[in-house]
Amino acid sequence: MPSTHSFAFLPLLSKSAKALFLFIFALSVNSKVLLAQADKQTMYVAINYVKSTAGKGGLYADLLKTYSTKLQEDYFKSGKILGWYTHTVEMPVGSSAEYDMTVVTVTTDLKILLDDTTSFRDRFKKTFPELSENTVETILDSYGASRTLVKREIYTFVDGLNMSGPPSKFIQVDFMKPTAGKTADYVKLEKDIYKPLHAEMAKAGNKDDWGLYQKQMPYSDNDAYDYITANFFKSINQMMSGDYAATFKKVFPKMDINTVTTQTNNARKIVRSELWKLGVFVDGTNTKK
Repeated sequence: MPSTHSFAFLPLLSKSAKALFLFIFALSVNSKVLLAQADKQTMYVAINYVKSTAGKGGLYADLLKTYSTKLQEDYFKSGKILGWYTHTVEMPVGSSAEYDMTVVTVTTDLKILLDDTTSFRDRFKKTFPELSENTVETILDSYGASRTLVKREIYTFVDGLNMSGPPSKFIQVDFMKPTAGKTADYVKLEKDIYKPLHAEMAKAGNKDDWGLYQKQMPYSDNDAYDYITANFFKSINQMMSGDYAATFKKVFPKMDINTVTTQTNNARKIVRSELWKLGVFVDGTNTKK
């Protein structure tokens, strides 16, 4: 998504790559995945947005589970990535949905995302040396037939809460567009107001984690959104729990919630909100180096 819960957008590793660059060449996204700093290094979250082929979503899920996890385990053990998370997009859904899965990769090595000198085919043959050339070709063809890569995005982790723990089952991903000239105001609100609120809600058991990520690639002044926030939950019941107004009053007893709400609405627009559900993943909570 940083908070590294698989964003499971990048809070799409332990929670760590929860995160959430939250969508790049790997469509690799849960993340609290979906993007912070690890050992003083920038954390990148790459999010691949994927559309499964009609009738072949199950095939693609099986390929991810059977083969992709092994490939990512090798990169995790060698220190090339911090985490890799897959998600199904629970909302929005339907034939008109632009994508129905995300794959999130979290790393501190931007080269792995942009200029990996080892091809997917070579990685595959190295990881599964027992498979014949014909079998490898058949499997790779199955990848191509079972899904389409809709787009890739790369985010950097800006701020978040927890940096450890297993990835959360659900991630609420909000795509944010700061108002022109108010980007600094928006980021300050997220860090100074909303982060303490999320921390208090996590302390009370109403969520697992939260993270803020800034889109780096691709970039345009006309982009529909520039930031992502990711809220991580272990269940739908947890997601629906908590009293936001009461939490605000507890954390900021001298502030007026209506004033802060107005400031927030003036500083940014929520372009859309999505709900992701964690699938297979690789990070320090289920893989040893």
